[in-house]
Amino acid sequence: ALPAQMGKVSVPLLMTLLSTLGAGLLWRAVEKLNVPQAWLIIPLYVFQPFFFGTSRVALTEPLAATLICAGFYFLVHRKWVLYALMGGLLPLARLELSLLLILWLIPLAKEKQWKAILVMAAPIVAWNLVGGILTGDFNYVFHQTFGLDKGINRYGQTTFLHYFERYWYVTGP
Repeated sequence: ALPAQMGKVSVPLLMTLLSTLGAGLLWRAVEKLNVPQAWLIIPLYVFQPFFFGTSRVALTEPLAATLICAGFYFLVHRKWVLYALMGGLLPLARLELSLLLILWLIPLAKEKQWKAILVMAAPIVAWNLVGGILTGDFNYVFHQTFGLDKGINRYGQTTFLHYFERYWYVTGP
């Protein structure tokens, strides 16, 4: 992971910085919408139980959450190109969040921001192009993600009750 190249201590610092940035952007967006006690976003966001578990390692959850918060901030401020760019970067952080892009498109289409929609596609196109140049496979994103046979993963090696057993860890008291 890129943060690890700067040393082990940089990982929790960068993850904490990203999450704090996400909390700040979300607070500002909610504040602009005149929601009472908008400042509560910060402690509710930063002090959630799962945050401390993911901030110790270079997982992509804090990055994805920050991109979603930044996207919401730019949506509220009607900065369409930046909003679209945050959506476009989301699949690079967590590929399964690509499904959210359908919801991301609704405000862009409603406001007829067609150029911003092209911006939203740019990160995934760039990822595919660079992958194609490096590997010679110009269908790189599909072949290395959805089209890749991953076999058994750690989620497939647990019992059905595992998800319920971990519920308290994720949600906290």
